[in-house]
Amino acid sequence: MQTPFPKTNDTHVQSRLRHNLLPGKGVELRPYEKVHQGDIKTRQLRIVCEYHCNNGWISRAENQTKEFLIPLINGEFFTLTEEAQQKFALWLAIACTVFEYSDDSTRAIPEADRKYIHGLRQAPPQWSMWIGNYRGTEWQTRYRHHGAHAVTRELFSTDYLAAGPHPPNHQVSSLQIGELFMHVTSSTVASIWQFDHANDPPGMMRLWPVRGPIQWPNLFTLDDAAVNSIADRLIASAMDNLKTVDW
Repeated sequence: MQTPFPKTNDTHVQSRLRHNLLPGKGVELRPYEKVHQGDIKTRQLRIVCEYHCNNGWISRAENQTKEFLIPLINGEFFTLTEEAQQKFALWLAIACTVFEYSDDSTRAIPEADRKYIHGLRQAPPQWSMWIGNYRGTEWQTRYRHHGAHAVTRELFSTDYLAAGPHPPNHQVSSLQIGELFMHVTSSTVASIWQFDHANDPPGMMRLWPVRGPIQWPNLFTLDDAAVNSIADRLIASAMDNLKTVDW
């Protein structure tokens, strides 16, 4: 039985997450040292989905974001309501879930989260999402993803580490379009997602879980050093089996 969202298969299915606001340009996918040229809008992923993801509910979720993504991307004055944030968070959760399949070795979002997103049409409650106003030059329609296996104190033992490598259980995804920088974290380790719920990266505004209306653009802007620091904050010696993919 297939699980919600993509599953590796011999069938090529083009991701529906090809928002018409994304400019057509070359990007790079870098798992380890391999480089794949392509367009983030049209990248072919070897995936299938029993829930008709490519012509049904994902398409509808995408269409619901257009009215507020335009002012966010263009840096226009805009109030992002709580209802709009819920729609935005759903779209972002779908995007992060699908994009993870570009490199299986870094994939950390569990089946339970995929089922939750499909079944309830909202981002999982333990996820954290933020948005920020980007004013740099290095990030030009970019997606960066880190997947890691987080080891808790209870499991941190020689025997446990020796039994590895363990699959990723914690992920950090960052996406940028125009002046909109998006940052997403999720984990199956409670202490990690609870920490992310209580702490916001500098210069970022929390999108999910929703706290209240967001006034856009943010008074604080993010330069290249800031977004790189936020996007790479998962990298630490305490993380086991760290792997990275960057488009």
